[in-house]
Amino acid sequence: MKKTVLNNGLTVITEELRYTPVVSTVISYRVGSRNESEDEKGLSHFCEHMMFKGTADMPKSRFWQIIQKNGGIANAFTTRDMTAYFSILPASGIEDALRIEADRMVNCLFEQKEIDSEKKVIFEERQLTSIDSPVGALNESLLLNAFINHPYRYPISGFDDNILSIIREKALAYYRKYYVPANACLIIVGDFSTDRLMNSVISKFGDIPSGEPVTDIETFEPDQVESRAVCINHPSNLARLSLAFHIPSGKHPDSPALDLISLLLAGGRSSIFEESLVQNRLAMDTSCGNDNSIEDGLFTIHLVAYPGENIEPTKTAALNEIRNIAENRISNESLEKLKKKFISLRLLSDSSPIGRALDLSINTCLFSDPCFSDLIISRIQRITPEDLSRVTGKYLRDDRITEACLIPGNKMVHAPVIDDKQQEIPADVTPPEAIDYRGLFIPDEMLREPSISIAAGVVEKILHNGVRLVFKEDSSFPVVSVAVGIPAGSFREPPDLSGLAATVTESMLYGTENCGYTEFHRILEDRGVSLGLTAQGEYASSSLTLLRDDFSTGLETIFEMLTIPAFRNRDIEHVIEEEKAEIKQKNDSIFGKAAENLDLMMAASEEKARIPTEESLGRISRDYIINFHRMCCRPSGTVITVVGNVSESFVKDEFERIFGNWQNPACSLPESTEPGITTEKHGLTVFHMP
Repeated sequence: MKKTVLNNGLTVITEELRYTPVVSTVISYRVGSRNESEDEKGLSHFCEHMMFKGTADMPKSRFWQIIQKNGGIANAFTTRDMTAYFSILPASGIEDALRIEADRMVNCLFEQKEIDSEKKVIFEERQLTSIDSPVGALNESLLLNAFINHPYRYPISGFDDNILSIIREKALAYYRKYYVPANACLIIVGDFSTDRLMNSVISKFGDIPSGEPVTDIETFEPDQVESRAVCINHPSNLARLSLAFHIPSGKHPDSPALDLISLLLAGGRSSIFEESLVQNRLAMDTSCGNDNSIEDGLFTIHLVAYPGENIEPTKTAALNEIRNIAENRISNESLEKLKKKFISLRLLSDSSPIGRALDLSINTCLFSDPCFSDLIISRIQRITPEDLSRVTGKYLRDDRITEACLIPGNKMVHAPVIDDKQQEIPADVTPPEAIDYRGLFIPDEMLREPSISIAAGVVEKILHNGVRLVFKEDSSFPVVSVAVGIPAGSFREPPDLSGLAATVTESMLYGTENCGYTEFHRILEDRGVSLGLTAQGEYASSSLTLLRDDFSTGLETIFEMLTIPAFRNRDIEHVIEEEKAEIKQKNDSIFGKAAENLDLMMAASEEKARIPTEESLGRISRDYIINFHRMCCRPSGTVITVVGNVSESFVKDEFERIFGNWQNPACSLPESTEPGITTEKHGLTVFHMP
């Protein structure tokens, strides 16, 4: 990795990763919603959108033409602390990426018609994600009450009035102030020669005026000395509760311990909340996180109750678990596993050019140190059980908690707040789905047939029992990816048992004859890997990416899941209850409800659409589950693909060792019956949602 600061102040971080001919660029600006004054709310997010709207030399359609003719991906995001624009392109497209970013750093037009259009887009975005969404509405209420004075309390997109009142002069002035070399970091990771690349960077960015140095803002947030609570009514189906605790910035030495506490509480199916809340049916869903922001932020916990259930017992149980960590030190063995899990997750997230580039970008932009993640890992390794207890007791205190509760109701009532200021939500740009390439120069070599195929070097092996292995050795990244498909999709379930395939696949994740639920998931989650299994139409599928040394353990765990699931009565009851609750949760989403109605309209018959209902789920018994699994989860028809940095001989040997003795059942595979398409004409179906 190399750091270069140009004469105009632009910080450039380059890192050669020659795993694969791909390059990722991220250009970040040290500006987010925390930088906005009272009359500037929402401008960081608005400028993010406007920087996709074109320059004199590059109309907005040209940007997407260039990205997509390279086969690339591009987008951006705004947070409370920074704004970032990223792209992932073939190595041959790096010059295009640099040209785009240099051009829009100084030449964005901010045309009035585009401003008017984008104001409407962002306004509707806010209605969808902050007002209609129970999650967004609750999060806004939480932040408004957790912070009294700090700009972190405000929405990233701005309030409705802020969005609709944006004028060109103010937006353009904001853009010219913050989106300058002296306030920017350019990160480039991938397959390139650093010296040659830096010549190109200097030629494109070197002559851009540095801009005025941006002074950091002064903020003040009084200490929270007592608990706060707020409650909102919302036309949703499930009660929700969010809890917030004030914590120090991401630079503070205690922040890594808070990362571990978050992982301990809600880091996957082997976490404390999963075992004590979800498995005991006190919560349908849980999550938590540490802000790791520039300034003091929040440690938040989010809890979702089952339909019709009171959220208070869930809150009590969650706080008891936090007190337990504070008062009773975890074992050294448990802490070492937690550390390994954290470090594995970091390594896996950095195992691609874009993952690495984003990590370097956030580290540089927020903490002025591209290697900040290395510092975090070194701090993680020094944490003791006493440190976890001390940090939990110091920051996650009952007497300094802010709680926001959402109560399902027929009408929306916004939360009372500390004053009359309001809310928060970030959003990304939506790339166009169709691109007109007229007027764009496309080199002849891009119109030739490719000389190699992605399938080049693929090896297939079919065992005597019918299991099919598709393998490709690929040293692009120091990891291995495994995907499994079994013929156990919803098209094979009886129509009157809609939801059976999903119930079977979820129940298979609840442990095996050898392992209970938590123990089973801990095997891979301690290695930074989550295991899932999802029923689709023809097939149920699972995929995971592991560090190379964990490949055999991953295959063995998958094999146990497929062949000896426990199907305990209490677990099946829990899964069915969860499936019913998810129907309620889906009905909170306008997209979920619209998709369901579209499926019903298009299917040849309503029963063939196989939309799970509480009634169809209620008909599913353990016998049905065991029988469906026995018929569908079989070697013949199962496909396993492996791509990664392991040898062909090793994969074949492990494949034979683990899957070679798997036997096919005597019964035949159920017929797959697709929903078909109706021959009737349908008009518009309107479904009312409050």
